[in-house]
Amino acid sequence: MNLLKKFPAFLFASILAFGFVACESDDVDDMVTADKDKTLTEYISGDSDFSTLSSALERTGLDAVLNDEDADFTLFAPNNAAFTRLGVDLATLSDDDLKDILMYHVIMDDQIRGNDLVFENRYYESASTAGVNGTNLSIMLDREDDQLMVNGIVAVSSTPNDFKNGVIYELNDVLSLPTVADIAINDENLSSLETALTDATGDLVNLLSGTTVYTVFAPINDAFEDDEETLATLNAEQLANILSYHVVAGNVVSDDLEDDQVVATLTGEEITIDIDLGIVRIQDAEGNKTLVNIRDIQTTNGVVHIIDDILMPSEF
Repeated sequence: MNLLKKFPAFLFASILAFGFVACESDDVDDMVTADKDKTLTEYISGDSDFSTLSSALERTGLDAVLNDEDADFTLFAPNNAAFTRLGVDLATLSDDDLKDILMYHVIMDDQIRGNDLVFENRYYESASTAGVNGTNLSIMLDREDDQLMVNGIVAVSSTPNDFKNGVIYELNDVLSLPTVADIAINDENLSSLETALTDATGDLVNLLSGTTVYTVFAPINDAFEDDEETLATLNAEQLANILSYHVVAGNVVSDDLEDDQVVATLTGEEITIDIDLGIVRIQDAEGNKTLVNIRDIQTTNGVVHIIDDILMPSEF
């Protein structure tokens, strides 16, 4: 399992449904391949390109789950080439570890149709409960040049195959279970954060890829652009101090936050939670407040909340 986690977070993850909006497509059904007579399991088991996936589903008992005609699934299905590219002998994985990986490729109780989404908020809840304390891992869906992207991986087709109990998107890669660091690596809106984590002292990328559980308040790219002049004057140690001010020990989800709650960060300095009419903001040491615009992106070693501005400690 550890071997799989070293791969970039190409793997699926979970419906954090902060909303999705209909796209400009007039009639997506005209673009969908339909076979309403088959369940997802029946299709996968009958297609030789998915023989490895079919065997893995049978081994873990998930073939029965995806054969439920009364359910509704979205399956991101790795083909045989994807498992070959992964380079891991599935026989070396426990049944539970393999099941976690496979379920990360499934979104339950909703059909995600690539042409229906603008992906304003792109994180969804997967069926895998490999997150901290058995929480469902998050998965990122996005669009680039009219192509559906799953954790940064391009789907073979942006239009799904439609079946009796759900839809299938084919993938040429197996998704890895994401760490906190993987969220910054795979989300193009956090690319400046990824660069900063690499430039700072303390090997922060490895820190946030490890087994210790952290909560990260992750500033978007615009935040780094807004503070570009200040950040340009910092050395690598000062940059590390600012980034560590965005990190809290433990898996702190939004339901754990309370108005006026004071939270200690890795620097020892504190941030203050401000909640008004359900809107969550974070106040830094300078008294500035920033909006939490995407909450509860769950990973194997913590949770990420995306914020609009950089939090500034009193000293850096």
